[in-house]
Amino acid sequence: DLSEKKCTCDDGNSMPSPPSIMEIKKKVQSNHYVTLKDFNRDMTSALEDISHDSIAVYQSSVKQIFPWFDSNNEGDTSISEDSTVSNLNDSLSNPLFASKKNEDIQSKKKEKSECQWKDLLIHDPDYYYINFNVPDLRTCMFCKALGEGYPTKEGRLLYCGHNEWVHLNCALWSSEVFEEIDGSLQNVHSAISRSRMIRCFTCGKKGASVGCCARSCPYAYHLPCALDSECIFLANKEVYCKNHAHMRGNKDLHNPDDFNVSRAIHVELDPKKKKEVLYSDVRLAIGSFLIQLVGEIIPEFSDSNEVIIPCNYKCSRWFWSTEEPWKLVRYFIETRIVSPTCDYLVENDINYTIDHSLEITPPPSPVDHNISSNFKIIADEKEIKNLLS
Repeated sequence: DLSEKKCTCDDGNSMPSPPSIMEIKKKVQSNHYVTLKDFNRDMTSALEDISHDSIAVYQSSVKQIFPWFDSNNEGDTSISEDSTVSNLNDSLSNPLFASKKNEDIQSKKKEKSECQWKDLLIHDPDYYYINFNVPDLRTCMFCKALGEGYPTKEGRLLYCGHNEWVHLNCALWSSEVFEEIDGSLQNVHSAISRSRMIRCFTCGKKGASVGCCARSCPYAYHLPCALDSECIFLANKEVYCKNHAHMRGNKDLHNPDDFNVSRAIHVELDPKKKKEVLYSDVRLAIGSFLIQLVGEIIPEFSDSNEVIIPCNYKCSRWFWSTEEPWKLVRYFIETRIVSPTCDYLVENDINYTIDHSLEITPPPSPVDHNISSNFKIIADEKEIKNLLS
């Protein structure tokens, strides 16, 4: 009896009815769905009772919003379903057989999933990062190397003025530079000025700021050259060249792993070195977020209730693609003022307004003007004759 009751629980006639559109809407509003697959299954079953045209419209919308999701092929689940139905009696009679079957089902599903991902993903960096090789033209003021260095060597670049950058470890290990408790590096600009006239003992180029702490030792290095020359780095930030390595005494050596500085550090800027720059020439980089133009604030266009939108603003950022989520692509944002064009022209004519309620004074007649002028001429002649007589 017990086995019969368990068998009848899987009867196909007791399948739950598909949810309605309103029920699906409530689930969406309550964040019930964890995966898009579950939402697609409920929507497909709900639209099957309405019409096939509705399913076509729904699938088209899903394809437009989620290009990477195939609503027609969610995955092959026939293995688990067929195995559950065909081997139900064997599972009830033999628990060991049931556990073995479950392991086989899980292994088959895992193998099938790995095969699908293996065909989809390629172990080629260019496949994931499309045009991601952006040249870094920032130059360290000390070692003159382009771009950021290795974390355990030069380290990342720190901003120290307009178009001026220094590697973290190049600045931190300079002779006169020290770190404050707030993470600011002091005397960096003094070290830059001094290193411009000092040549490296190893490569012979200027910019050497890491000097040997032994008295009267003239050796100075770039930080990468000092590491390659087997200089001694101590925990108290002292450096000794290879010839004076014995002078370190019992002082602790610097752990090579400690060159990888992950804490927040910045260069204390010199207020005397501030420069005035046009806003159109300012470029900002915050991680993968690049600002090419900061734009300008025009109140009638920029102000809104929620945000301030600068005009003529242009930026870009590397982020995951919406069509192929495993690839990084570059997104651009640009704001500009668009003047609407009118379909009609307004002519600047001279308009006259006539008030007919007033009396109109007629213009003088040209005939009357000639008569009056003739009378004036005759009168003038008579006066001349009288004067002559």
